[in-house]
Amino acid sequence: MPPALAIFVKTPGLSPIKTRLAASIGQARAEEFFRLSCRIVANAARCARELRGGDLQIYWAVAESEALTHPDWKDFPTIHQGDGDLGERLDLVYTSLLARHSSVTIIGADAPQILGQDICDAIAWNVSDHGFVFGPATDGGFWSVTGSLSVPRSIWIETPWSTSSTLSALEVRIVNLGKTVVRLRELCDVDTMEDLARLKSAMDGIDMLAAQRMKNFLDQIE
Repeated sequence: MPPALAIFVKTPGLSPIKTRLAASIGQARAEEFFRLSCRIVANAARCARELRGGDLQIYWAVAESEALTHPDWKDFPTIHQGDGDLGERLDLVYTSLLARHSSVTIIGADAPQILGQDICDAIAWNVSDHGFVFGPATDGGFWSVTGSLSVPRSIWIETPWSTSSTLSALEVRIVNLGKTVVRLRELCDVDTMEDLARLKSAMDGIDMLAAQRMKNFLDQIE
C-alpha cells in the first residue's frame, strides 16, 4: 500500500476552532483563517501526491464522528480521530492507518507554510532510515510526524502535550525504543495574533490562489 497522509482537522460550527486566536480576532475570523489554512494544506498534500507520481493516499482525520461526510471534507477520504486527548487520537489514527499503509504522516491544518516538498521529504527520510521524522514547530511542538514502525500506545498518551518541550519529550521516548529521529525545517503553527504576524512573511514564497487569499486575509487583520 502507498504511504498515508492524514490531515488533522476540526469542523467549524461543530467544535471550537483556534480558541486562543478567536479571543483576539473573534470566532468568525478564526474560522475563516482555519478554512483558508485547510485549503492551502490540502493543496500541499495534492502537490506531494503529484511529486510522488500518485503514490500517496490522503485523508482528512476529522475530530467529530458526525462530520465524516461534511462538505468541508469532501476532497479526500475521512477517518475519525476518535475520542480522548491529542495523544489518544494520534495513537488511534497512526495505528489504524499503519495497518493499511507502508508509512503514516500526520500533519495539522494550521501551518499553511507547508509545501508539498516538505511532505515528500518526510516520507523519503522515513523510507531511508525507518525511524521517525518530525517537523518541529516554533512553539516546541511539531507540525508533522512520520513513521513506518509500530510503537507502544504509551508513547503517545504519556507525552505532555501543548508545552514548550512536547517534541523533545516525544523524541526521547522514541529514541529510548532504539529508533532514530530526523527533524525537518521548523514552521510556525498559528495559535495567536503573534503567530499571524510571523505567518505573513512566511507566505510570500507560496504561489497559489489559496495562498493569495490568505495574504489578503492577513492584510485585513492588521
